[in-house]
Amino acid sequence: MSEQRPNEVPEKDEAESTEEISIADIEARRAARLAHKEMNPFLKMAIIAAVVIGAFIFSISGFFTVDSIEVEGNSYYTDDEIINMAHASVGNNLIYDLPKHEMIRYLEANPYIKNARVSRSFPSTIKITVEEREQAAALTYDDEYLLIDREGIVLRRTETRPKITIVTGFKVESMDLGERIRVVEKDLFEELLVLLEKTEAGDLYFDHIVMDDYMIQAAVLPNLVVKADDKELEQAIDKGYLKKVIEELFSRNIKRGTIVISEDGYASFSPGVS
Repeated sequence: MSEQRPNEVPEKDEAESTEEISIADIEARRAARLAHKEMNPFLKMAIIAAVVIGAFIFSISGFFTVDSIEVEGNSYYTDDEIINMAHASVGNNLIYDLPKHEMIRYLEANPYIKNARVSRSFPSTIKITVEEREQAAALTYDDEYLLIDREGIVLRRTETRPKITIVTGFKVESMDLGERIRVVEKDLFEELLVLLEKTEAGDLYFDHIVMDDYMIQAAVLPNLVVKADDKELEQAIDKGYLKKVIEELFSRNIKRGTIVISEDGYASFSPGVS
């Protein structure tokens, strides 16, 4: 038997010593994590505040000052006219000084502007996109002409004869710029709108059109006139018959006469104008 000497500390078991060290280490780390967590909310708030302040200062810097304005979708108006119409200008801050809704309101107040959109193109460009109404014909109105699009919206009124299809045969009840015109002959007016749409699709142009309930007289040239009712004329345009006759006449330098559309949509020509 071995005897323990006086004042001698018994040796600890190696596993027991390792276990005590591990527990102490875990407790120390846990205490450190708790202390770190207690500091995190304040640290996070400070970081967030610094980021927000920095972002704001950057956003009002000259980096976002508008120095160019782009315009898309316009053909009737020039870029400068669209920019002036929108009251757009350079020099303002792109983020905080861009009154998009006001600019759109200014643009869409013009009868020729069907839709408008204003957007930012970072870092320093305003982008204006418009959809314009296209003038399709002009109705005679006393001593004036009322220009309309293919939906019957009044675009403008003028005393000067415009270089566009002139339409007679309607009595105007009321008209307001940017609104659909109102005429006494409502059904006949709907036929006109269909005819204008088919004329564009068929790549044709009429100098002037005289409308009534029984016959349409559509002049390709002042003295070269097409006569038909609305359905016959539409059919001749849809099938391409009318365009072929007109091209044949032009190839022979014939600019005077009458083209009559039959019930089956075919076109025939006579040299006299009646």
